[in-house]
Amino acid sequence: MTLKHFKGTNDGEAAFVTMTFPPLTEATEAIAHVQAVYPGFLVEEASDQPFAEAAPTIEQLIAEAKRKVVEYADVAAQQFITGYSEAEQKSWPTQEAEAHVVLAGNGTPATTPLIYHLATDATGQVTEAAVTATATAILAKATAMKSITATLIRIRQGTFNALDACQTANQVDQTLNQALATANLRVLELKSALMGS
Repeated sequence: MTLKHFKGTNDGEAAFVTMTFPPLTEATEAIAHVQAVYPGFLVEEASDQPFAEAAPTIEQLIAEAKRKVVEYADVAAQQFITGYSEAEQKSWPTQEAEAHVVLAGNGTPATTPLIYHLATDATGQVTEAAVTATATAILAKATAMKSITATLIRIRQGTFNALDACQTANQVDQTLNQALATANLRVLELKSALMGS
């Protein structure tokens, strides 16, 4: 409970002295006494209702849905590189570049040392067939990874476009749920293809 007493004006604005009391029965006598001494006090009952937050705007709902799409894409992409060390991941561009050189017929221990090391067997021997097989496998993996990246980009772009066209919260929910369901199926297909490559 809040009591306000008109104090006067301050630059043309009304000024009040404010006193707040807990909503207790004992406060009634204190309030009556203060009002008797200061007849100008106003009594305001504080509301016990919780503050109701404003419903999010369609723009906010779309922004949150887009955040979830990006989050999903990050998690999905991570699935395909889990199990590989950071050092190995950093070697992928070099592996791919050397694989192209090998399959073009120009691979040698000097020009494509990484692939020659990868193709070396447990006895320290390396054959041209093993080098070619290693290069072929590397390019197959690289192509699969590029397909995964392209797929996730297309899913994100398509979902963003669909979300931008939404006019209601229900449309946002439906668009997001449908996009994630479709993405899950596509990711499973890509994982299966990568494992078989």
